[in-house]
Amino acid sequence: MRTGTKSRSRNSIDSSSPLLFRTYNRSENTNCNETEQKPGKYFKQTFTPPYLITMKCMMKLVLAAVFLATSVFGHYDFGTDGGNSAEVYTGASKEGTNHVVKKRAAPTAYTSYLIRTPVSNIVNEYRSVHQVSPLVWNQTIANCALKQARKCRFHESGGPYGENIAGSTSVNNPAWYIWYLYGENANYDFVNPAITNPNTKHFTQLVWANTKEFGCAWVEGCPDLTYQLWCEFSPRGNTGSAASFRANVKTADKNKTKPSEPPTHI
Repeated sequence: MRTGTKSRSRNSIDSSSPLLFRTYNRSENTNCNETEQKPGKYFKQTFTPPYLITMKCMMKLVLAAVFLATSVFGHYDFGTDGGNSAEVYTGASKEGTNHVVKKRAAPTAYTSYLIRTPVSNIVNEYRSVHQVSPLVWNQTIANCALKQARKCRFHESGGPYGENIAGSTSVNNPAWYIWYLYGENANYDFVNPAITNPNTKHFTQLVWANTKEFGCAWVEGCPDLTYQLWCEFSPRGNTGSAASFRANVKTADKNKTKPSEPPTHI
């Protein structure tokens, strides 16, 4: 994938690049640890060796650091997923080709609070264009998204919400993914919606009129896809008959301006 901030059409993106998207709307319940928690620090793990110490002392410090990492890392944000060290193998697919995934590891960075404003802004700008009420950010839902995202397993969570997830090895701007997913509207038939078509359900979930709340999480450093955005919606969209889709997915107001493409890198 080419990178940079220059505006370009979605069709210009290299189809061979590992840019993957999924949308899921499952009704099964799952343990999302739905409790409010204090905001944490968006961090990148680093280790700086002490200066001018003996090799023996350095080895002791390394062993101590390993011990502390296993008990401390993962508590800078919400700390709801206690299984960061589990050895789980997983994969995702694109156009029938297996997307090879390395051994699972904890992300090097994760947050939900720090993406709240930019993601909420672009989502609600699109909803305004489609004549539906703005979504309210729900931190409990965002916590659920973060719990799933930190597992570094890029596939549907099977949770109680509508779910849009997107990932790439190069794009590090969460708002850009919302812009990209919204682009599915070009293939959506507002009069005769194809309600089983998975290629437009990211868009329809974004502007679904009956959805009132949402929350998102962002992770970096997963071994399969470096950057991942996870968004959960409540009540979930993409439900019911074609009549339900016509009632919930409204045409764009031609007098309103759609958001322009955000930069791919920030």
